[in-house]
Amino acid sequence: EVAARNFYNSILSGVKTIFRNGSVVYGLIERPTSIIIGGSFNLNPAQVRAGIAGYRAILGSAGEAWRVARRTIQTGVPANQSVNQFIRRSETKNALETLDQIAATRPEKIAVGFLKAQYAISEYFDFPEKLMMGMDDYFKTILVRQRIDEKATLEAMESGIYDPKKFMELKMTKYANVMDPQTGTIKSAAFKEYAEIGTFQSNPGAVANYISGAISAIPGGTWMVPFIRTPANIMTYQLEHLPVIRSFSKNYRAAKDGGDELLLAEMNGRQAVGVMTVASAAYMASNNFITGDMPDPRKEPAEYQRWKDLGIKPRSLNVPGFQISYGMVEPLSNIIAASANIARVMNTYGMSEDCGERLSTALAITISGSF
Repeated sequence: EVAARNFYNSILSGVKTIFRNGSVVYGLIERPTSIIIGGSFNLNPAQVRAGIAGYRAILGSAGEAWRVARRTIQTGVPANQSVNQFIRRSETKNALETLDQIAATRPEKIAVGFLKAQYAISEYFDFPEKLMMGMDDYFKTILVRQRIDEKATLEAMESGIYDPKKFMELKMTKYANVMDPQTGTIKSAAFKEYAEIGTFQSNPGAVANYISGAISAIPGGTWMVPFIRTPANIMTYQLEHLPVIRSFSKNYRAAKDGGDELLLAEMNGRQAVGVMTVASAAYMASNNFITGDMPDPRKEPAEYQRWKDLGIKPRSLNVPGFQISYGMVEPLSNIIAASANIARVMNTYGMSEDCGERLSTALAITISGSF
């Protein structure tokens, strides 16, 4: 158990993991932007004002979010998760103290000392995990405060509430019903789910859960593929940017079935962002301003060798004298790479007989980049 915890913490402290979790920052900005775009398409000024309120909430809630995150880092107990993990660690610590008291012989004392040292080392290496839990609570707090401000603004605009005092009363009422100001615990199930979606921690669905279960059943499987939930949710978020495909998203269907006009405006605006991203990436790839994934050496040996000979780097922005990777720009990196891959295949091979196979291979490589 200690070895597994140290293994996971070594991954959590990695640069890619930090950047991937930091992609929530992009979501904090894109969500109100999407609401503004969706509200503009709907010719709904109340939705546009709600999106603007979402921007203000990012700065307005930063102090509160930091207090919640700091408490989580210090205690190792997330504000919005079960304390079972904390309880198990306390039980382990108490068991070690008990063993220390009843150890009588020298070998027993040496064994207990070794176990306590191992536990102390694992506690030291637990900091990356605590840091990530603190980051999650930080972003969840901002996401919830952001949504409260957006919904309060939308309701005030639609109800004709323009008095600042009455608007503040409306917002504080919503806040009291949603969050505990002392602990940062999210009391509302709907807002908690929204925060989990925003931090890529929600239930990823039956397929991802089946894959995760199958991997766990293989001896050593979780060591080879330790994380499924976050990459699967990031991929879902990516697909929500694409026309037609986003209709299959459970989040989009839930927003449509629930009649949440603010969330629908956000989803429609997100699709517009996706369309602009695809069009821009395809244009830039066609003009060699960006690259997609490295060609498969088995399917495209000549093209693969050309990239190697010329020093072309995958998933990079080409500027004079430099190639800057955009691989860490989650969650849009896969959309950009997929668009660049399609543009490259079409420009290189055109509508050849094996065009479909080349495109499917290129897209499979793109999808694998999420995990």
